[in-house]
Amino acid sequence: HTHTHTHTNTHRMTEVKSFHFEDTYQIKAKDDANFDQVARISCQGKNFGVTLSLDYNSSIYSLEVGNEILLALVHSLDNKPDTGSYVQNRDHSLLQKYEYAMSGKIFRKFEEKDNRTTLVASFGGLLMKVVGDNANLKDLDLDAQVYLLIRKIKK
Repeated sequence: HTHTHTHTNTHRMTEVKSFHFEDTYQIKAKDDANFDQVARISCQGKNFGVTLSLDYNSSIYSLEVGNEILLALVHSLDNKPDTGSYVQNRDHSLLQKYEYAMSGKIFRKFEEKDNRTTLVASFGGLLMKVVGDNANLKDLDLDAQVYLLIRKIKK
């Protein structure tokens, strides 16, 4: 007979996985017609078949169609749980590896019929929409705080 053992890890809060999801994306389209300082890019992920559209501040960061970017969605910048307030002396070495960062919240998550998940997050009004396999996006929960990190991959 089979025996199922459930183990409750009481240290779960201290063992936050820093990386939820990281992939290389190719920028397929860019729309900067609607707003002065905001552009929307549409990207295709290379490794997990994820499609992503993202609003970003184009007055401080330049992205063009054809660029390849490394994009990470993380819920902590230093492997520690986020308290919701900025802690100055925390280790933000993860930030050093990227060129552009935003902090936001996942406010919609729904699963489609074909084992795909759609996530929508807001970064102070700048929106990100991610569509991918349930398995790849399962750790990104509704109402979760999320940091988005981008750097261009130099050819």
